[in-house]
Parts: sequence; structure tokens; C-alpha cells
Amino acid sequence: MSIALFSKEYTLADNKADICHLGMDQRKVNVLAREYCDDIKRKKKQAQHFTCFLDCRRDMRKCQKAEVNVKIKKGYCPPKIVEGNPCLEYIKHIVFPWCGYFGVMRQVENGGTKMYNNMEELILDYESGALHPADLKPALPKALNVILQVGLSMYLYDLQPELVL
Repeated sequence: MSIALFSKEYTLADNKADICHLGMDQRKVNVLAREYCDDIKRKKKQAQHFTCFLDCRRDMRKCQKAEVNVKIKKGYCPPKIVEGNPCLEYIKHIVFPWCGYFGVMRQVENGGTKMYNNMEELILDYESGALHPADLKPALPKALNVILQVGLSMYLYDLQPELVL
């Protein structure tokens, strides 16, 4: 599975990615692209629209690790609540498909380092309180920064997605 993290040059109609990750501000454009796919008899692509607190797609050169860290730290992530939790949505739709795992490093007295291999396991710990937002939120930008670094390399070096994905 491949995911497009930004769509500056690529649209849903011509993108080779399976899922396009976009902000809510790009929803109308994707509705038009899906209608166009119907017109030209092309398979529709899935688009994930998030309330985007990772708004780095406008200028990838300004998307620094510290900026991602700050935005995730300020992001909405209520304890023990899975439904509508944007941090968990990023993990589910981006981190797990891209990396295949999600690692949380924490103090031994807080349960120690834990590696999650699937979303169900992570949700069980999160709902029970075994995984707290204070542990999850520092781990999320680390995973996202690895993924964004690939996107940044594509942008800066004008690489084709299929060469990177």
C-alpha cells in the first residue's frame, strides 16, 4: 500500500498512491477528481481528509521536525477516547500502513518501551489507560518525521513516488 502525503503535483486521478492524505481544505477538489474518474471510467482512489494539524504540505522546506513535534504536542488527544481522536487516526491510517508498527518509548515505571504491531493492540491499551496521551504524543511525531523525510526527499530532489515507495 502506498500513501501520498501531499498532492502538490499529483491528483487523485493520476496519482499512483492507494490513499491520498489531505487536509479538509482539499476535500472539494477530491470530490471533483472522483467525479472525473467516473467520467473517464477510471478506478476511484481513497482520500483521507483530516483536520490537518500537520499543515506542512504547503511548503515542504519549512516542515521541520520541531514544527511537527509542537503541532502534535498541541493536538487533541483525549485520554481513553478512541473515537474521533486525531492522533490515533494518524497512527491507524499513516504510521501502521507505512511502517507496520508503532513504538512508544517511556520510563520503566510507566510500563517501559512497547512496540505495537497492530492497531487493535494499541486501542486496547489506550482505552484501558495503559497507554496515556503523554506517552503516545511524543512517539507519534518521531514516526511521522521519518515518513515526512521521505516526502521531503521526493519534493527536494524531484523524485517520482514509485522510486521512493
